[in-house]
Amino acid sequence: MSPIKMNMKCLCITYLILLNTCIVLAQSIENRKEFTLRIGLSYNSINDARLSAISQKSWSPIYGMSYRKTSDNSINQINFDFTQTKSNGNDLLRVNSIIPNVNYSYMRRSHHGLWIGGFIDHTTVLNFPKTRTALFNNNPISYMLSASAGPVISYERDNIFNEKVRFRGSTEIPVLAYVIQPEYGHPYPEKYLEEGTFSPTREGLAGPLLKSGNVVSINKYRSISIRIGFQYLINNHLALSIDSASSILFANVRGKELTMSNFDSQLGISYLH
Repeated sequence: MSPIKMNMKCLCITYLILLNTCIVLAQSIENRKEFTLRIGLSYNSINDARLSAISQKSWSPIYGMSYRKTSDNSINQINFDFTQTKSNGNDLLRVNSIIPNVNYSYMRRSHHGLWIGGFIDHTTVLNFPKTRTALFNNNPISYMLSASAGPVISYERDNIFNEKVRFRGSTEIPVLAYVIQPEYGHPYPEKYLEEGTFSPTREGLAGPLLKSGNVVSINKYRSISIRIGFQYLINNHLALSIDSASSILFANVRGKELTMSNFDSQLGISYLH
């Protein structure tokens, strides 16, 4: 092989190696991943018409974690939050509530700092009434399970106060939801009762329960969630954050409405890689 051909071959191989290296480096720079743990306080106001016309209000700790993957043109994120409340009601009725929430969103870059996409959200509200007498024992639990989807819009900006501070804000509004709420004054779904199996110890309730939901829109299920926060970069791999989130939820599929509003404030620590 002639020296010219050998030199050309070496140059081509070198070029391909450099190109591949640049692509790998570009991917590692563009693709940013974050794993975040959060803890904070949540103020909840729950009005469950199946239990009482009085709103049950409480302060409670809230725990959360999230995983986020960001590239130049897209953001994938999944959030999980959990809180357990004990209402400050009167002596006749107090309500303990368990409220987990899972949210997944996908957004594309629209403009500088502006991201638009969609989300899927699951919210569970389990209300356990506590009374001084047995008057409410016919309804030991009231619940609402929802899986909703809709648009999400987010605005993000770096270098707010200095090069280490980031701002993030987002809004979500569902337009369609699958909602499970029980019938009448007991926790059993309607089809489960039609089978004549009204027994608190009956096995096989999960299937009929999950099938008892309805696909609804904003006339029977509506919600809005707003979140804003700041992130402070400690170094290339660690960041601290403070977030505030507020949401309002309304569900009325079976004739007894549930209204819930909350305000959360959380501190978080993130691992960036």
